[in-house]
Amino acid sequence: MQSQRYVNLACQQGYLAPHDFKLAQERHRQDQAAGRVHSLWEVIQELGYISKEQAAEVESAMDAAQAGEGLEIESYRLVDSIGYGGMGEVYHV
Repeated sequence: MQSQRYVNLACQQGYLAPHDFKLAQERHRQDQAAGRVHSLWEVIQELGYISKEQAAEVESAMDAAQAGEGLEIESYRLVDSIGYGGMGEVYHV
């Protein structure tokens, strides 16, 4: 579930406020119930809760992490994702 990983990182980086996250989740549920299929990540961007630049940074960081380059946050380098779920993601540092 790549979309959730993008959302988790956006929250961790402080790009997505908890209130906006909850509103986006509700909108995503409503869209799904109406038969509109798209990811939560797409909903967050459509609603303008993060800028295009922030979205690009998150996606670039995830691409780098998947390519094995690791992702650097403050003084930590995230090397590998160990697991993830609805509440967060665990990384090997």
